[in-house]
Formats: sequence, structure tokens, C-alpha cells
Amino acid sequence: MSIEEIFPGAVLGQKPVEGDWVSIERHNQVIYLPAGELTERERYLLGMLDEESKDTSLKDPWLAYFLGEKEVMPLDLSKVQLVYIEHQFPFSAELVELMEGLLANVVAMPNLTPTRSLMILDQTKVLDARVIIEDLLPTIESDFAMSLTVAFGNTWSNVRGSDLQAYFADENRLFSDYLMHRGETQTVTFASLALWALVNQLAQPSIKKKVLQQIGSMEDMSDVITRLWQEHGNLMQTAQHLFIHRNSLQYKLDKFQSLSGLNLKNLDDLAYCYLLIQEI
Repeated sequence: MSIEEIFPGAVLGQKPVEGDWVSIERHNQVIYLPAGELTERERYLLGMLDEESKDTSLKDPWLAYFLGEKEVMPLDLSKVQLVYIEHQFPFSAELVELMEGLLANVVAMPNLTPTRSLMILDQTKVLDARVIIEDLLPTIESDFAMSLTVAFGNTWSNVRGSDLQAYFADENRLFSDYLMHRGETQTVTFASLALWALVNQLAQPSIKKKVLQQIGSMEDMSDVITRLWQEHGNLMQTAQHLFIHRNSLQYKLDKFQSLSGLNLKNLDDLAYCYLLIQEI
């Protein structure tokens, strides 16, 4: 059960102009609660949670970075992927150790909140985290008697300074929105999450800007995406209509995936890029 469900009068984001409000930070968002509807005990507990979150961010360099307290990533990564894990109860030390040991490229695993953890993956050498985690989820849930929901963020290349902060803010917020409306899904990919948000007109400014920049950085990439969509993903027909060899088309798709993290042979990835282009 979420704070929003417990307190129907809660307001996310900008503080209301009128009234007395108590604020708490959750999932990198500020939530304002009407002070008049809170008991003294509720105010005390919410204050403890808020202070605990602030203290944790100061201790963990990655969490401090994602919350905007530091401008530079603790470790310079040329390709990085964020995996968001929602869980019913705080992770035990044993479960954290297990999760960190699942993938050889885990850089860190800070707790965003008591019920949400973040896996930071170095994808310089690409490792399909989704396949590994999905295979082991049933076993993990059974062994630890805990339900998990996992969102796989995009693989971002050439991130500098606060770039990753912005992508994290979009991905993390969209994951929260997704859980509220589609909570029955156990895992969700970046493309399906971003596509769902696009169709539902949810804000993802940093993500959209970055993907459009990557599309524009490659010659004729908009034409490739449009024709590939029109041909329902058929590479041979797409190459014929573009008057290029199929191998040349495959080279373009591979280069775009390396640059953007998006595989245009996947329908969700293709649909997301195609709809982005239509918005221009």
C-alpha cells in the first residue's frame, strides 16, 4: 500500500499555495501531506522516515549523486544501466549479497527507500541482466518469502556529469507511476515502460530528448525507423525500399543499439522511436 493510498489528500511535486503541509521525500519525489489530517504519531513516524532517507543519502555516494547532492558520478562509466527493484519489505543483508552476486557487472546497490532498491550495472561489456534476473526471480521470491517487481532501465552511453541523474529521475518516476496503474506486472523493460508513458502522455523530458538526439546523430536514421515500422520490422523489405544492402541496414541497427541502448528489431523499441519521431 502506498502513501498516496493511505493519505488521499497527498499532493506530489509542487507544494500547494494554501494550507499547512508536511513534506516527505519518496522515490526521489516530494510528497506533501495535509498537516490537519495527521495525528502526532503519524507526523513523528513520517519525520523519522524522512530523516532516515536523508541520512542514508549522505552515507552512500551513489544515492547522494542520484538525489542531486553530488554533480559527478562516483565512478566514471562509459555505459551504465539502472535496474529498479520494488519489494514488500526491506532487503536483508543476505538478500542484498545474493542480488549483488547475480550479475558480474554490479557496481553498487543502494536503497532508494526501505522498499525500493537500485542496481547500478557497468554495461561496458554488455550483459543481459533481464534474462538472468527473470530466470531467478521465482527462486528468490520463494526462498525469501517476498514479492519483487523489477524495472530494467535503458543502457545509457557516454553519460557525463548530471546526465544520469536526469535519466534516473525519469525512469524512477515512471516506474512509480507504472506500479500504481499496472502493478500486476512482475518485470518491465525500459522500452515497454517508456512506450506506456508516451501513450499515456506522462512526462519523460530527459529520456525523450536524449533518444531524439541519438536518432538525429545518425544519418537517415529517422527514415530507417519510419520504413522499418511501415514494413512491420521486416529487414529485407526495409532494405529494399531504402535501396541499401541488408547487411548495411543491420550495421545501422547495431550501431544505433550500441549508441542508444534500443534494439529496433524489438517491437516496443521500434514503436517508441517511431512515435517519438511523429511528435517532432
